Amino acid sequence: MNTNVKTIKMNSENIKLITLENSYLKVVISTFGAAIFHIYLKNKNKYHEVTVQPNNLEEFMYSDFYYGKTVGRVSGRLFPPGYMIKDSFHQQKKENILHSGKSGFSFSNFNVVSFSKNKLILESISFEKDSGFPGDLRLSVIYEINNRSLQVRYLANATKSTLCNITNHVYFNLSQEKDIYNHEIKVDSKEYLEIDKGNRILGKKNTINSKYDLSKKINMRSVLEKMSDTTFKGLDHTFLLNKRVVNLYCNDFSLEVKTSYPAIVIYSHNKKSPHSLLKNEFGDNKHSSIALECQFEPGGVQHEGLNKGILDSKENYDHFISYTFKIDNI
Repeated sequence: MNTNVKTIKMNSENIKLITLENSYLKVVISTFGAAIFHIYLKNKNKYHEVTVQPNNLEEFMYSDFYYGKTVGRVSGRLFPPGYMIKDSFHQQKKENILHSGKSGFSFSNFNVVSFSKNKLILESISFEKDSGFPGDLRLSVIYEINNRSLQVRYLANATKSTLCNITNHVYFNLSQEKDIYNHEIKVDSKEYLEIDKGNRILGKKNTINSKYDLSKKINMRSVLEKMSDTTFKGLDHTFLLNKRVVNLYCNDFSLEVKTSYPAIVIYSHNKKSPHSLLKNEFGDNKHSSIALECQFEPGGVQHEGLNKGILDSKENYDHFISYTFKIDNI
C-alpha cells in the first residue's frame, strides 16, 4: 500500500489524493481538477500551510471559487458573439463563460500517468463535443517539487486549431491570518488591462503612479483600500509581465512566482466564502487569500493587440508556473 496515495469514492468518481514530499515541502494534489489541495512548508519540524481552501473535499471539488484547480481549456472570460481562429468564426451562445464552465478541466477527474515522491504526471482529454471548443485537446499536468519549489508544467496538443490558456487557481495566505492585509506584493509590470463594469476588456493601460502600480513592494491593505471603489471591490485584474516574476511576502515567509506566460490575473478573494474552512478558520472575512493566475491575457482572442491563446493543431503547448518559498528564520 502506497501511503502517499489516498483514494476516495465520491459522486461515482474515484478521486485520488496524492502527496509529494521532500525535506522542505509537502504538496497534496487531487486528481479531480488536477488541483493543488494543500501546500505545507516544513518549518522547525512543523508543517506550516500556505494555501487556503475548503477542508471538506466535496466542497473543494465543486466550488465555483476554483480553489487550487487547473483551469482551462480557456482561463478567464469569453463573451458572445464568438471569436476567430485563423479564418473561421466560432460562435459562442452562452454569455460570459468563466474558466470554460463546468465542462472545463477544473471539473475533470484526471488519469494518473506516473508518480514518485517528487513528481506527478496527470492527463485528461477535453472533447470537442463536450467543451464546445474546436477539436479534442489532450492535456498533461506535471507537478514536481525540488527543495522549496513547486513547478507546474502544462503540455497539450489538439486535433484542430483551438483555444488553449491553462493556469492554476491556488489561493495563498502565507501567514494563515484571517486576511491578507499584512501581506506585501511586488509585480514586475507596467501595464494592466482596463475593464468595464461587465468585465469586458477596454484595452491596455499604464500602471505607473496609479492605484494599479504594484511594481514596488506594497502592503496589501493599502492596495485593497484603493480598490474599494472598483467593480470587484478588490483585485481581479490582468497585469502584463515584464520579467515574469511576482513576489508575495508576509512575516518570515515569502513566495516567488515565475512563469513562461506573459500575463497574470491577480484575484484577492473579494467575496465572502460559503465554505466550511474559511468560515471556521477565517470568519466571514473576504480578502482571506490571493490567487496568482499566470496565463495568456484572458479574452485576448477577442481583442486586438493581445496574445490570442490559440494552439495550432500542428504545435505543442508547453508552459510552466513555479512557486518558490522562503522562510527567513532558517
